[in-house]
Amino acid sequence: MWIAVIIAMIGSLIGFAAMSSQVELARAGDKSQVTALSENMTSYRAGVINFANANPGAACPAAVPAADFPTGYVALNPPLWSNCIWADGTIVVYATRMPEADIIDAISQMASRSVTAGRINTNTIPSQIETSFHGTDAPAALPALPASITPYQNGRPVWLAHRD
Repeated sequence: MWIAVIIAMIGSLIGFAAMSSQVELARAGDKSQVTALSENMTSYRAGVINFANANPGAACPAAVPAADFPTGYVALNPPLWSNCIWADGTIVVYATRMPEADIIDAISQMASRSVTAGRINTNTIPSQIETSFHGTDAPAALPALPASITPYQNGRPVWLAHRD
């Protein structure tokens, strides 16, 4: 009888240990996915800025050639990022679909907690950027996209820039 209890306890401990390590692996996987996606958006944004600086007449969305992206940038398939470049030099880089991981905190940190990076809020007029921190600055307004482009979608990552 005691042997059955001891075997059951050992089985429970082994099961608990296996489940605990799986949870930790899932957390590590989530963090690496957040890092990869936020770095990918950062590289995409850098490429769009490079293109906008070299092509002042660029429009929305700009078809950025691979040569303008930083070394190591990998284009996602299907594409996750899009852009719009206005004549005044304003650049918007935004997600065309919801990323697999929530990267809002990561891009906010990469933008040094600037109000120019965050989550799209289409519930305001004009649409605004919600940041992941509670700063004292007013939210940044997003310029309206041309009618020919699918409108911003609420909750997706967005990051503003400006032509140099």
